[in-house]
Order: sequence, then structure tokens, then C-alpha cells
Amino acid sequence: MRNAFEYLTAACLLALVAGCSGGSGGTPIGENLQAKRDVASYLGEMYDSSTAGGFSLGGVREKCKYIEMDVEKVSGNPEDVAAFKDLLGKLKKAKTEDKVKELCAKMAGLLELPEVWQTQLVRDNKK
Repeated sequence: MRNAFEYLTAACLLALVAGCSGGSGGTPIGENLQAKRDVASYLGEMYDSSTAGGFSLGGVREKCKYIEMDVEKVSGNPEDVAAFKDLLGKLKKAKTEDKVKELCAKMAGLLELPEVWQTQLVRDNKK
């Protein structure tokens, strides 16, 4: 009986160590995919700013800084990345809510995201 108890205890400890030593805790999300999801979220927030607390050029500029950090990751297509950068430059200079919405919609259309991760803004503006 004692041997069975020791065996069971050892097996449980082994299982605990094996389970905690680097096994996958879920499916990891790629860095580029997370960056694209973040960019889609920022674009959506700027696009919907009138319903989410009001339009603010300061808020737009702040989100542009975050988007700029991930701009190279928005697409695997270099032409889309270049177009996205151009639109981001225009977005930084935008003065009206309508212009911000127009640019955000165009930028969302350039994001290369799997369908399951696409926001409504991305879906509505896919090229």
C-alpha cells in the first residue's frame, strides 16, 4: 500500500512539473497579428469617436503615435504599407472629424487581418 501511495505521489509531482515546464497554455498569437489587431482597434476608436465620448484632435494624434510604432506590420504587401504610411501622415494633419473618419476607413481597408479578427470597420472597407 505504501509503495502505491509513493508511486501515485511521484506520478502527480511529475505531471505537475511537466505541465508547468513550458507546455502551451493556449495558442500563442503572433506579434504581427497582435499589432494589426491593435491598429484596427485604434482606427475603430478614432472612426467612432463621436459616439465614444467626443472627437478630439489630441486623441487622434495620440493614437497615431501608437499606430506609427506598428506601421511596418500592417500588411505583408509593401505597397499597402507605403499607402498606409501616406494615409497616416495625412491623418496626423487632419483637422476635421469627417477627414479623420475618411482616412481611418481607407487605412482599415489596407489592414491584412484574418477574417476572424476583422473589426466591422475593416470588413466594411476591405479593398
